[in-house]
Amino acid sequence: MKQKKAQAAMEFLMTYGWAILVVLIAIGALVYFGVLSPERFVQDNCTLTPPLSCSQLGDFVATASAASNVKFQVQNGAGSTLNIASASLIETDGNICTRVDITSSIGDGGKSEFVFTCNDISAQTPKGTKFKGDISITYSLTGGTYNQTSTGKIAVRIQ
Repeated sequence: MKQKKAQAAMEFLMTYGWAILVVLIAIGALVYFGVLSPERFVQDNCTLTPPLSCSQLGDFVATASAASNVKFQVQNGAGSTLNIASASLIETDGNICTRVDITSSIGDGGKSEFVFTCNDISAQTPKGTKFKGDISITYSLTGGTYNQTSTGKIAVRIQ
């Protein structure tokens, strides 16, 4: 009697074991070829330390074209006008993006668009690839003498 139970258990494991192994191999292949890439499911985001913030999620974009621009809007929440001394965008792999626009100040509660050209992004860059970078904006309050820096991160899908 025990032998028949053992035989039934082994037959069960062998039958369903192969099926489970096939499913795991299929999932592994999908992950390997990027079909189930977790980056596809992560939303675009942009964060900055106060008093600056990225205004809206739809306002920043990376384009793969001849221009290869990364754009995002920054909102001033300091309560007074900020004079922008410098701004930088550095990709996570260390490439430095060049700032295209020159915004000199952002009024209280106002928004300003920052545009950077990144040489790493080209027309050959596949659409949907994630661009990730570190943002640093140095500013001073109107009438102030000391510069302060707001830092953050951006992760956006290339369009």
